[in-house]
Amino acid sequence: MKYLIIALVILLLIPVAYAHLDAGSDEVVDGYLIDFGYAPKDPSIADSIILNFNLLDNATQKVVDVTSLWIRIADNKTIVFAGTLKPNDGNVNLQLSFPRSGNYGIYVKFYDGDSLIVENKYGFKVSEHGGNAYYVLVIIAIVIAILFLYYKNSKKKKHHL
Repeated sequence: MKYLIIALVILLLIPVAYAHLDAGSDEVVDGYLIDFGYAPKDPSIADSIILNFNLLDNATQKVVDVTSLWIRIADNKTIVFAGTLKPNDGNVNLQLSFPRSGNYGIYVKFYDGDSLIVENKYGFKVSEHGGNAYYVLVIIAIVIAILFLYYKNSKKKKHHL
């Protein structure tokens, strides 16, 4: 039973291990480094996509005190998201799904109170069919857990003979 619990814990930890950001862009604009990251690397309409934004002083590499980040995500037909988010320790995370494949524009504006600090625009492509790396990892983990349990069970049978 304890091996089953260990296997389940391993399976539950896979999304945590996979949650790191896979791609992005660091751009210097007006003396600020805008760090934009996202996961998965090849986003598709089937994915729940994580977007991450940070603002640093390019000279010192220290996080800039930002009170809000305005974000607008749209393609030529639809605004997928528009809103103002409050950073947590200088970091803004957003998780969403896109309604269709295509090219999207991501517009960001960093504010200190009512004062605009810096703004930027990114191109972002979402495909119809993305990589299924997460599901492959889950299948691999299940196979490893089954093999592990089989191995442990066969060792127990040998000791009882």
